Amino acid sequence: MIGIQLFQILSNGNEKKMSIKCYYHLLLPHIKTLEQKDPSASHEEREQAHTLFHHVYELMISNKMSAKEYWDTDIFNLFIRYNAICCKQKTINSDDDDDNYNDVLPDDIEIYLNKSIALVREMHQYGVALNCDTFNNLIRHCYEDDNDYLGYITEQLHVMMDNYNISPNEDTYLLLLEHCRKHNHVKVAERIIDELSDEKSLLLKNFKLAFVYLQIFEAHDNAPELIQQKLYRLCEAIPQLREKMIRDRSFVDWLCVIYCDHDHFSTLNNIFEFLTQPLPDSNEGPLYLTSENIESFCHVLDCLEQYKDDFELNELHTLFWNFANFFGNADLNTNQYFCQYFLKIFLRRHHPPSASFVYDDIRKFMSCGVQLDEHTIRQWLVTDPSFAANSTINNFVHYFNRSLHQQKQRRLAASLPSKFSIPLPMLK
Repeated sequence: MIGIQLFQILSNGNEKKMSIKCYYHLLLPHIKTLEQKDPSASHEEREQAHTLFHHVYELMISNKMSAKEYWDTDIFNLFIRYNAICCKQKTINSDDDDDNYNDVLPDDIEIYLNKSIALVREMHQYGVALNCDTFNNLIRHCYEDDNDYLGYITEQLHVMMDNYNISPNEDTYLLLLEHCRKHNHVKVAERIIDELSDEKSLLLKNFKLAFVYLQIFEAHDNAPELIQQKLYRLCEAIPQLREKMIRDRSFVDWLCVIYCDHDHFSTLNNIFEFLTQPLPDSNEGPLYLTSENIESFCHVLDCLEQYKDDFELNELHTLFWNFANFFGNADLNTNQYFCQYFLKIFLRRHHPPSASFVYDDIRKFMSCGVQLDEHTIRQWLVTDPSFAANSTINNFVHYFNRSLHQQKQRRLAASLPSKFSIPLPMLK
């Protein structure tokens, strides 16, 4: 409502006195509201935003402002972007009080697309500079639609961009890949990635390009194998992508969900082994998952818990330790969610419990760089019926303390200068 009132105050009889930048900044917040589909925005607020755009547009084409006044790339791009929103927006059913939306008709898409192409022609006619955002906004018209419009507009874009000596930017590729993901256009996505593999800087600058490409294969029947294959291919072309993948929390989360949902724990293990290898021609050691990925790891634990068969549990027990090693020296024991699962899984593995096996688990856990404390151990053990007796817990804690002492001694010895090292006996 404020936008409409401000427009009326500023432009009432003084259209030519109001600069184009004023109109641009007046419209920009409203287009963001429409584009983001703000759930807090009421039906009336959305209608007012549309009305404001129509007012300014009518002002432009009615020659109330001279052509020179609106020779501005930003304002043209804003209206092309608005037309793209109208293509994606749903048409409101006036008989429905709940603001339900129906799909926009293909004819409407063509109408708005033609409006935007006409604006591009006007830009050319008035000598307004076209830039990459101009073409990206044209692509946005076709994002929701799975027909020939994207193919048509892409052909036009290639010609126009060549004529204006404009190269696609990362947003251009991302829009096209998002469209491919939405409509499962694998072959088109493959061509885009091949082109990007030649221009490695874009993939390294914006990892989301590679992420969206891999997500395209999520809907396929053999998704785990396909994703692994495509991931390896990408990393072989650009080895530095492995570090991007291992550092991207949302990507690691996605991998864990995909492979756990398909029960492909071994494949997930193989992928992490591949991603954590030292980079070629690098003096650095292995790459590690960060503490931010502990929650992803806990999702793996959730899935491991579903397996009751002893053979499967033993196999998954081995996988657990492999996964733990991917965190290097990350302080896993500070994550309460993780701690709750640790002995819950492994104590269930021992029926009846065998202290030597549990001790071995603790020893392995500490070898991953995790320093457990006695209080945590007691909390874990007291919740398990097998360790209800205080004597059993005390014996376990005694063993744990002895192991902890030995580990501290080894760390101390490793930190001493070489002159303090104990000489080995001479062999006779």
